[in-house]
Amino acid sequence: ISLSPCPVNRDFDPDMAARLAGRVNNSMYYALLVGAGAVGSLVIESLYREGRFRLTIVDNDILLPHNLSRHSLGWFDIGHPKAQMLAEHLYEIMPVLQRPNYHIKNILNSACDNSLLSDIKSSDVIFDATASIAASRCICELDSDARRVCFFYNPSGTAAAILVEDEKRSVDLRCLEDFLYAQ
Repeated sequence: ISLSPCPVNRDFDPDMAARLAGRVNNSMYYALLVGAGAVGSLVIESLYREGRFRLTIVDNDILLPHNLSRHSLGWFDIGHPKAQMLAEHLYEIMPVLQRPNYHIKNILNSACDNSLLSDIKSSDVIFDATASIAASRCICELDSDARRVCFFYNPSGTAAAILVEDEKRSVDLRCLEDFLYAQ
């Protein structure tokens, strides 16, 4: 009988994810994702796999069959709320992290929901993946010191944009969007 050494890996956890991503420390941040569609689901899944975020997802839409062409969710999720299914999907990837929270809400109606307002206020970063000008304006005005990051495809799907506020929010998403459209 021959014996061969075999690498033994423990469960995938936030510390291992941080090391594999090239980070020495694994600081946790509280993130709020607004928009659990195709772009939002793919970006947040990549970030969540690094094990850096306690997460809340906000979206009031359900998954439809045509969403599957670019979404991280699958056939079994059709007909269910995107926010809820994405939270469950992410938790399955790394169950040692706190289960992502979710709100099946429209961000434009956030003023009426104390739980959502609490999640907004406690966020370190707010990701806007709505591709909605009205929602982006609302997100920019939310009562939170959190830095905002916005990512979207243009309406024709020929270009993608990522807008990131500076840490002090001296140049907010509205200014960045104005600059983008002026080009």
